[in-house]
Amino acid sequence: MRKFDPWPVFFRREWNRNWPFLVGFAVTGIIITKRMPRSRPSFRGTRGGEFL
Repeated sequence: MRKFDPWPVFFRREWNRNWPFLVGFAVTGIIITKRMPRSRPSFRGTRGGEFL
């Protein structure tokens, strides 16, 4: 007799619960990266308060 493998059942249930959050994180990340400037200045030569 084959041993029962719970992973497909677990994965399907968790995917159905969590896909809206994963899609939301992906969309938010895309929006944030699209709004960032392409050529940012180097942060090495700056002091802490200059960007505030």
